Amino acid sequence: MPSPRDILLARHGAAEPRLDVLRATVLARVEPTLNRRASLLTTLRAVWRELVVPCRPVWMTLAAVWAVLLVLNGTGRSRGEAPVFSANEITAAMTQWVERRRVLAELAAPAATPARKPPEAGIPGHSHLPSVTATTRSAC
Repeated sequence: MPSPRDILLARHGAAEPRLDVLRATVLARVEPTLNRRASLLTTLRAVWRELVVPCRPVWMTLAAVWAVLLVLNGTGRSRGEAPVFSANEITAAMTQWVERRRVLAELAAPAATPARKPPEAGIPGHSHLPSVTATTRSAC
């Protein structure tokens, strides 16, 4: 027994080409209005809705940081002004730099291996061994 879907498709199968023509004419009328609606304002609204609204606390924090940076930048020296250092300040800075490099090289050097201690005479199991002394060998 055929399903209700099969019965309906068999009965209205002849309407399919007419529906395709109707669908094409409706889409031809709708597409230009869709292109016009995708204006700059619509795009900006979509960007605002997708990027800014969900992350509002993050954006506010970034804006506050930028505001603080701009204020701090404005309170510094003027643009054309360059710092002037005396010869003594330059010499002291170079001396500090050389000293830091020396300390860094000292810290980065591999550590020397500690010298081994000879076993003590009081260690059990070693008391019966004679002590080794340096002797000169005779030639064979």
